[in-house]
Amino acid sequence: MSTAPPPPDFTAAVGPPLIGFFFNLFLCGVLVVQVYIYYMAFGKDQLGIRAIVYSVFILELAQTLMKCVDRFQIDVESYTNPGVLNDQKTSWFAIPILTACTSGIVQAFFGFRVYVFSKSWIMATLVWIATAAQIGSGIAQGVISAPLTLAGVAAETRNTIVTWVVSTVVCDVLIAVLLSYYLRKMKSGVQKSDKLITRIVRLTVETGTATAVWAILILVLFFLMPPWFLIFTDSIGKIYANNLMVMFNRRIEFTAHGGKSLQSFQKGPTGHLDSVGESIPQNGIRVREQTFRVTAPSAPSDNSVWELSERAKAGMYPDMERQSTPQTPPVPYQQAQSGWGV
Repeated sequence: MSTAPPPPDFTAAVGPPLIGFFFNLFLCGVLVVQVYIYYMAFGKDQLGIRAIVYSVFILELAQTLMKCVDRFQIDVESYTNPGVLNDQKTSWFAIPILTACTSGIVQAFFGFRVYVFSKSWIMATLVWIATAAQIGSGIAQGVISAPLTLAGVAAETRNTIVTWVVSTVVCDVLIAVLLSYYLRKMKSGVQKSDKLITRIVRLTVETGTATAVWAILILVLFFLMPPWFLIFTDSIGKIYANNLMVMFNRRIEFTAHGGKSLQSFQKGPTGHLDSVGESIPQNGIRVREQTFRVTAPSAPSDNSVWELSERAKAGMYPDMERQSTPQTPPVPYQQAQSGWGV
């Protein structure tokens, strides 16, 4: 039974957490579908990629289950004990700490992507420093707010909340800017490859913007309407998780006739389609696993091809089109899976 005093404003105490809970449930449902699609299409993906996907999923699922228990206890107990509306329950752990861990995993992964494109440990380290600041401030927010009431969190942990949200925004913007910059440097003047790079840049900016805008909304509401920032804090981890899954699952296409492609391809001995390098399982999902060629503008003609596998790049190239060069024979698909595109 809660010993917290009743909240001074019942609307502010009930409304924002309840709306945030609904957002959380909705985005959790989206995440479950995304992870199921990933499991069906990429169940044999690289161990490191699978570890990232399932770790993020477990963290977010645990957070949602904790919030469900909290919501039930609050809604049932509050009829006889209004003070329970001012009790955090497990929110001090479920929101700042688990969210910081989820977003940290995603941001660290994109920091590695920055290294892949820039070949600069300095640029990657900048991202990882911002990630560490975000994780540290998120955990600090949870530890400091643990003994406080819900009404006292915003008033007594102001500095750590601002530090956490600002470091989140800085990290997201830094990732989007660095990836966009180094991807644009790959443009070679060839229309197809330049169009491809433009698509990748657009996807990078869109995913980075989504998380940054969500965090900015938290910051704005925190200063203008303090209780209502809780609408977005519950579900920011789901935004990161779903953005990550969108990047990975863009490697697949749904077919219209129970797994039979609308086009005719010839299947090779490995089970992949030799003509386009696609595998079509019989579950309505077509997996694109091409070996791609991107011309490097500054390299000599005999070394002007970078072999990039969409699976090896872990979903960073969902819209890549196959480009062949007569000077260099195609590289088998197995050779392109030697790592995460390094």
